[in-house]
Amino acid sequence: MKASTGIVTCLLMIGALLAASGCSNGSDSDSSGSPDASPNKELAPMTITYAAGDNNPLWDGMQSDVGKLITEKTDISMKAQFPISVNDTDMFALMVANNEYPDIVSAKGSVGKLKDAGALIDLTPLIEEHAPNIKKVYLLLL
Repeated sequence: MKASTGIVTCLLMIGALLAASGCSNGSDSDSSGSPDASPNKELAPMTITYAAGDNNPLWDGMQSDVGKLITEKTDISMKAQFPISVNDTDMFALMVANNEYPDIVSAKGSVGKLKDAGALIDLTPLIEEHAPNIKKVYLLLL
């Protein structure tokens, strides 16, 4: 069960990053048609919010070398929320009550509350349409 939860969380994070980095307001190349053209600078920096059901002492606020590279290449950063107490149910109950959700959620034991509130969406059709190779990679891991 832990492996499938981890895979779902990874898929959600990858999907959000792919969706955010794939958005553009123009063509992918400059007027010369050069493939080396610089990225579209009209896009504003983006912050993806993330809520985890348990405190993660390894969270570094995207300050690791990998996190910095992701932010540099995509102009996307990530802001994480963790529960103050050991029990994650308070944090997710508050989200449901306020109808305010982060972009990505790793809810652990509170998935039922989020599902009952209609806060979860099935990413399967989006993955099949926009990122079919993700399924191939994760099927190899199972």
